[in-house]
Amino acid sequence: MISTRMIAIAVFGFAQITLPALAQNSTIPEDMGAPIVQGMCGGCHSLSGEIAGMEGPPLKGIVGRRSAAIEGFDYSDALRKLGIVWTPDNLKAFLTNPTKFAPGTKKIIALKNEDRLDEVIAYLARIQSTH
Repeated sequence: MISTRMIAIAVFGFAQITLPALAQNSTIPEDMGAPIVQGMCGGCHSLSGEIAGMEGPPLKGIVGRRSAAIEGFDYSDALRKLGIVWTPDNLKAFLTNPTKFAPGTKKIIALKNEDRLDEVIAYLARIQSTH
């Protein structure tokens, strides 16, 4: 069942990915992905590592983490069975089309803008130990 919260996050996320690109070069400024992650992901995912009250697992430390690795979080069967490491390539594939990458996942929000994906993944890699 899709909650009102998930719909609101999806609508806000759609607005975020349709904004004009902030940078067109291959160098991604340090905080470039922060507004996207906070806007699209922050309603369901913690950036600090907390799991209490969150619909999605924490994003801090996601790059390099095994799928479904956070103890105490209620992952979908799809993510528990996935058995991968969240590399930048795996994150890109998942974020582009979550239900294709992991059929049965609870994640319904996709990010298809290539520049935005790179910004988000770069930001997630940076918050490994800084937040």
